[in-house]
Amino acid sequence: MDILKPGREPKAWSLEVVCSGYGHNEGGCEALLLVREEDLYQTEHSGYFDEIETGLTFTCCSCGRETDLRGNEQPRNWQNFPTKKTWLKTQKLK
Repeated sequence: MDILKPGREPKAWSLEVVCSGYGHNEGGCEALLLVREEDLYQTEHSGYFDEIETGLTFTCCSCGRETDLRGNEQPRNWQNFPTKKTWLKTQKLK
């Protein structure tokens, strides 16, 4: 295969999000944050009728509270993100 015309570099996923505490029953600080893929991890919550719901979560760098991304904000491959426990281990290594 030959490249006839180079394409553009793929951009890393990022999103501007407000720290709201959504999904965690706590209010956020309302800081506007630029969240990147490496900031996200999966958390589990009890939903209606004791069902387990999985959220894609970030921790605010301003107040330390967690917020879940809403469904339309999540990257397509959200199932591949680490659990909070695994994510915390990688943060300690940095």
